[in-house]
Amino acid sequence: MRFNSLCIGFLFIFASLTSNSEELATYSINYRAQSGLAAASAKRSLTKIADDSYELTNRLSIALGGQLLAEIDEESQISWENNLLRPILYNSEQTGLNQETIAVMYDWDQSVARLSTSDGISSVDLKENTFDQLSHQLAIRQDFNKDIRLFSYNVINNSGLQEYKYNVIGEETIQTPLGSFESVKIERTEPVRTNRSTVFWLSTDWAGVLLQIEQIFNGSLAVTLKIQGGVVNEQPIIGKTD
Repeated sequence: MRFNSLCIGFLFIFASLTSNSEELATYSINYRAQSGLAAASAKRSLTKIADDSYELTNRLSIALGGQLLAEIDEESQISWENNLLRPILYNSEQTGLNQETIAVMYDWDQSVARLSTSDGISSVDLKENTFDQLSHQLAIRQDFNKDIRLFSYNVINNSGLQEYKYNVIGEETIQTPLGSFESVKIERTEPVRTNRSTVFWLSTDWAGVLLQIEQIFNGSLAVTLKIQGGVVNEQPIIGKTD
C-alpha cells in the first residue's frame, strides 16, 4: 500500500533537527498524516542522556479504517563532543503486516560498524561522514548553519551503506495546525528512476525542527505529514496567527 510505504519512508528518512550550539536543543513533537481511510501518527523526540550524548527516537503508527497496519520504533544514540556528531548505536523494529529489525553498533576505534538485520549480520566500513537513518538528520542542521546548500552523507540502512543527498531549495512561510512558520525548504535528491520527490520544511525559529513533509510519485502529491504540537527545550511550539 502506497500510504503505508510513504509514511514508513518518512520515518526512516527524516527526523527533526537541532540548533547549532554547544548543547543540542531537545524536543518532543507529534505529527499526523491523513489520506482517505488511511492515517498515520508519529512522535519524534531528542533527549539528553549524558553530558556528551543524546538519544533520538521516532515512533510511527499506521492504520486503515481504524485497523492498525504497522508500528515502527526507532532509536539512535549519538555522542556530541567538541561540536562533533558521532552515532553510537541504532535500533529499529517494525511490527504489523511486515516484520523487520535493524541494529547498528559503531566501533569508531576500528572504523567498522556491525549491521544486524532480519537476514543476518554483516560489517560496514565506517567512512567519513557516516551515520544511520536517524543520526544523519542532526548533521543536516549542523551543515545548513554553515551556509552549505548541498548535503551528502554515507547512511547505513538495511542493505549496507548508501549515499543520501539533499539540496536547499529556499525559504518559505508555511501554514500548519499550529499557525504559520518561517522555514527552510529542502529536497532529497532521488535517482531519476524512482519517479519520487521528497520535500521537507524545517523551522528557522524553533531549532530547525521538522514542520512538514510532502512526498510526490509520478508528479502527483501522495501524502503530507504535518506537525500537530510539541515542545522545544520544554517550551511549547507556537506559530504566528493572523
